[in-house]
Amino acid sequence: SIIEEAVMDHHLDGTIIIPAEILRIALRARRYIKPWSITGVAAILIVMDQLSAKNITLNLLAVTMFDEVDNVVAALLLTESQACKIDMLVENMSDSERNNTARLSFFWTRLQGFFSIAFLIMFIYFIEELTP
Repeated sequence: SIIEEAVMDHHLDGTIIIPAEILRIALRARRYIKPWSITGVAAILIVMDQLSAKNITLNLLAVTMFDEVDNVVAALLLTESQACKIDMLVENMSDSERNNTARLSFFWTRLQGFFSIAFLIMFIYFIEELTP
């Protein structure tokens, strides 16, 4: 979602258009809220089910499916010409904008993943104290 927002910022460049702002809010929710929602769901699934290889595997597959749904829906809804237009929009960005966006995306996902995993590990470690 960082890349999509950077492309949108590049082409809108300071203009305020209501549908674009709604899209920007959705992209930021996807970037900031969705990973924590997935972490919470994973923690709840681990706590609620018995710890067995089968349950953990099936629960991880369910969480992964939830994470990939938006990418699949976009692939199903976009026509080939729309996908080509999106690729051209990305190519029209300058190299410095693409590099900055790629660096930000790379480090942000790593940082967010680190904190999500740390939260999940602490939750699992302290679960006995949290439950009666």
